[in-house]
Amino acid sequence: MRGYSINFGSASVPVIADVTGIVNNGNLSLTLFNHNNPYTLGFNLVGNPYPSPIDWDAAGWIKTNIDNAIHFFKVSSTDQYGGTYSSYVEGVSTDPGVATNIIPSMQGFFVHVSDGAYPVTGTLGIDNSARISDLTHSFIKSDPDESKPLLRLTASFSDGPVSTDPAVVYFDDNAETTFDSKFDALKLMNTDLNVPNLYAVGSDGSKLSINALPLSLLTGCTVPLESKHTDRQI
Repeated sequence: MRGYSINFGSASVPVIADVTGIVNNGNLSLTLFNHNNPYTLGFNLVGNPYPSPIDWDAAGWIKTNIDNAIHFFKVSSTDQYGGTYSSYVEGVSTDPGVATNIIPSMQGFFVHVSDGAYPVTGTLGIDNSARISDLTHSFIKSDPDESKPLLRLTASFSDGPVSTDPAVVYFDDNAETTFDSKFDALKLMNTDLNVPNLYAVGSDGSKLSINALPLSLLTGCTVPLESKHTDRQI
């Protein structure tokens, strides 16, 4: 269940990597930690341990002290060490073409161990009921649920309008204005220098790539937005 990042270099020539071993089956779990270190901030890179896709919204998961959001990294086309993050939580995605509830086989993704009295210990567990047999699901697919009232925003630099960073505000009866690990997704800052970081700010100061607000605020509210890159025009 551990995630791995492999850098094959900057060459555009395809690289073939062979992986051998015994496939996983049945109950699996992994202990994770949030030490509130300055660079990780409780985020952990994990991976789909099965030879089949899994559904983050399905039964069969154990998420003890684990936020309900998942985050995917997409490498930059110009910087082999940089990239951008997309988030998914409760049927809402910052980028429906990238981040969904379906996690392909061998796909790495980030989860966040909830904040608290550090160090916080979390447990991520899974069993076969989270697996799906429909292999037509690919990493790039449409969002399965756009029925919730939402606003999807993007930001880009004036000299690079194609490279955008998305943020989503949506409304739910059970949401709060402060961070809620079930409905909100914390912001993971992009490492691609050509892409800004856009996020909403909760009433408690939390930085959110997906911000859920109470449905009662749908008729009118102010949502603070910030960008980390203040030295360039957005």
